[in-house]
Amino acid sequence: GYTAERKMERALIEEYFQTVAKLCTEIDADTYDTAVEIAAIPEHIRGFGHIKEQHVKTVRRSQARLWKQFENAGVDPEAANLIAVDSVEVFEPQA
Repeated sequence: GYTAERKMERALIEEYFQTVAKLCTEIDADTYDTAVEIAAIPEHIRGFGHIKEQHVKTVRRSQARLWKQFENAGVDPEAANLIAVDSVEVFEPQA
């Protein structure tokens, strides 16, 4: 197993162990669904040679998006409808 493909496969396995370890230490109720998606990423890497390489490239893009979502409490920052707030004033009713 000294071919580039075998080296890539070994690196992917090591990366997966690191990913699972990180997910296990940081997961909570808000990030559970995203963590499951991240953990399932290797299921999408199939084939041999150039086919496998293409699948790795494809899942890397998904993986980057999912990690952003995980770090944003399970909310996809690209899909969220957020508004910017410059400041917040405290309302105190008059007595």
